[in-house]
Amino acid sequence: QVFLVRLRYYAATYWQHLIIAISLVVLLITATQFFRTRSYRNHEDAWQDLATVTSPDAARSVAQSHDDPTVKVMAFLAGADLSLSRATSPNAINLANPEAAGKTPAPVDPKVALKQAEEMYKGALAVQGVAPVFGLNARLGLASVAEANEDWTEATSQYQQIIKQAGTEFPAIAAQAQARLDLLDRVKKPVTLAPAEIPTTAPAAGPEAGPAPTTAPAP
Repeated sequence: QVFLVRLRYYAATYWQHLIIAISLVVLLITATQFFRTRSYRNHEDAWQDLATVTSPDAARSVAQSHDDPTVKVMAFLAGADLSLSRATSPNAINLANPEAAGKTPAPVDPKVALKQAEEMYKGALAVQGVAPVFGLNARLGLASVAEANEDWTEATSQYQQIIKQAGTEFPAIAAQAQARLDLLDRVKKPVTLAPAEIPTTAPAAGPEAGPAPTTAPAP
């Protein structure tokens, strides 16, 4: 009975404080749930946007629109790979041939595509808080761009950095970089073409070759 009296007293005295406290707890729970839901949706949207990337420009847009570092670095890598592929595709080469270019859809300038690939690979390298394997893949891409530009010094530097950074943690990537490094000496040498064959016998006389000589050779 004393307990009920005290309860009534405290309820009558502090009921406003009690309502405020309960309201704050409810508000806190609601806000937490809201931000969790929003974060989950943003995360889902980011990965959905990444899955639908089909062009370098779309990849760049995804990388710049989302804060998730993994989504950001993967978008940069996807866009860079697409640009590099375009730069080395037949469509890019056809740009130098007006007749062929007119028969292919949207040919691209290889130099522009390589520059775009380089910028996006560097963008991937600049992303913080991601697994080291992403940086190694970005350097492999930069080495490929350097090879396409015939910048053998830069390609060599990138492969050497990959081998050093991969160490024993990523042996497959280190082996790939070493294999490409070993091939550079052969790749950068100009191709020597065999000389055209010189006929060793005179061609047979045709109907327009003229009459045969009538004088016999001196003894």
